[in-house]
Amino acid sequence: MMEFMDTIVACFLNLIPGQGSRFTWTGIRHGRRIWKKLDRLLVNLEWQQCFPEDSLQHLNITGSDHSPLLLKVSHRTGTAPWLFKFQRMWAKHPTFRDTVRLSWEQPAQGYGMFAFSFKLKRLKQDLRRWNKDTFGDVFKNLAAAEERVRECEVQLEEEGTEDARAHWSHAQA
Repeated sequence: MMEFMDTIVACFLNLIPGQGSRFTWTGIRHGRRIWKKLDRLLVNLEWQQCFPEDSLQHLNITGSDHSPLLLKVSHRTGTAPWLFKFQRMWAKHPTFRDTVRLSWEQPAQGYGMFAFSFKLKRLKQDLRRWNKDTFGDVFKNLAAAEERVRECEVQLEEEGTEDARAHWSHAQA
């Protein structure tokens, strides 16, 4: 451990403080749940100068005994177009096929590949609109669910009761 600490000092590394849960790992020892802060992010001075507004967030523990760390950096070069991503959950929704069919059956301008491209662009817009109307703001819903898990996790850390563990497990599910 001393060699590791000497390396941190020699490389002039600094700890980025994290937001969220105080702990980044959980496990069971001797039949009791324990919480520890094991995971950290160290950066050098050049990093801090390039990204002065960066922030580290401890995400909710899901699928592992470690909390994922999310580093948000403030410096952004250029902009990229908003990507269209097909969501598998769409195909399971009962109105999905009708939405695609109705969009595709609408007349297109032009012929051949031009018409095909036109229909794809229109379908993309129609699916975005349908997604928003059908599922709402998925990112907002996900953020609310993650916040609920975080609140339950903090309650479990503080209380350690079976009831708090059940609430945490339910929120994670």
